[in-house]
Amino acid sequence: MDTDQARWFERRAADLLRRDIPSADVDVFSLFFNMLSASNAASSAIEARALRPKGLTWGSFRTLFTLMVLGDMHPNEIATRSGVSDAAVSGVLKTLERQGYLERSVDTADRRRIRVSISEAGRRLVLDAYREQNAVEQEVVSLLSSHEREVIEAASRRLLLALRSDRTEQERESKINLRA
Repeated sequence: MDTDQARWFERRAADLLRRDIPSADVDVFSLFFNMLSASNAASSAIEARALRPKGLTWGSFRTLFTLMVLGDMHPNEIATRSGVSDAAVSGVLKTLERQGYLERSVDTADRRRIRVSISEAGRRLVLDAYREQNAVEQEVVSLLSSHEREVIEAASRRLLLALRSDRTEQERESKINLRA
C-alpha cells in the first residue's frame, strides 16, 4: 500500500470507528496504525534489500545473530532469545546446519540435550547481512532529526518495557493458575 492509499485507509477506518464504536480512541488507533505500518515497511525493506539477497529469512538471521551475540545454547533458548517460535526454530536450525552456518554438539552437562553454535561461515554471513541491514536502517532514520530519533527510541523502549512486563506478569499468573 503506497502512502496515499495508507492515509486514505487510515482516514476511512477512523471514520468507521468513530461511527460504529464511539468509545474508541481514534488517536490511539492512528498511532498504532502508523507505528505498525512503519515497522512493517522497514522490516520488508530490510528483508528485501539485506537478508533475501544473502539467502536469509528474518528467522534465520535472528537465530544466527542471537548465537553470534550470546554464544552457544540449547534450541529452546534460541527460540526464547531470538523471538522465533519453537516450531520454526527446528526448521531454521536444520536449514542453517545443512548450509554450514551453525553446528550442533552434545551438551557435556546433559548428554541427552544438544547445544547449537554459530560457525565461522555463519558469523561472516550474519555480519555481512547486518552491514546491509544497517545501511537500510541508516537510510530510513536519515529522514528524522536527532531529537525525533531520541524521542522515538525512548518511547519505543517505554512501550516495550510495559508490554514485556505485562507479558511476564501474565506468564507468571498462568503458571500459578496451572499449579492451583
